[in-house]
Amino acid sequence: MPVSHEGHWGWTTAQLAGWASHFIRRALPDVILLLIGTNDLIYSERDVGLRCQKALDQIDKIVNVAVHIRPGVLVLIGTLPLCHRRPYQPDGLAKSEIMCPFPHSILAFNSALRKHVSDSRHHVTSDVQHHDAQNESIALCDVAHGFDARTMTWDGVHPNLLGARHLAQSWALCLNHRRAALTKVDNQLTVRGIDTAPA
Repeated sequence: MPVSHEGHWGWTTAQLAGWASHFIRRALPDVILLLIGTNDLIYSERDVGLRCQKALDQIDKIVNVAVHIRPGVLVLIGTLPLCHRRPYQPDGLAKSEIMCPFPHSILAFNSALRKHVSDSRHHVTSDVQHHDAQNESIALCDVAHGFDARTMTWDGVHPNLLGARHLAQSWALCLNHRRAALTKVDNQLTVRGIDTAPA
């Protein structure tokens, strides 16, 4: 079965950032869905603020690489579903290993992520065309809303079929909303005499 994503078990944001250029050049995507950061956060409760910031810095690197390689790409960054402390049981057997020992670190990350994306989108620049095109191509998607890790994962972290369906529907709603917003921005720029079409 062909793989149509770059989700990698256990990877941190830094590991993904290191491979971002390769992945993006190979896929040449029009839309990128980023749901990353869980592995940076859930294994320790120390220095949560620092680890959140480091994860956000790596996400910025990925976004910058994406925009550089694919000008006009739409990057949607998802909030992380709150994981659940339950035994890791991929075979349906209770085991002692806990996949999500510190789930509340995710709450801190999601809060920081919301502010970070909002600040990035409202960064003031003198280049109106660059401001509108660049900032409108990045958006936050609250895919964690309504996600219940107790019933939507098979190990407390990784989505089961129900969880995958929830995430897919959340991404689709967000994508449709952003496309509508981008169409509105393009229309406004056209009225103002700014051509947003690729050269």
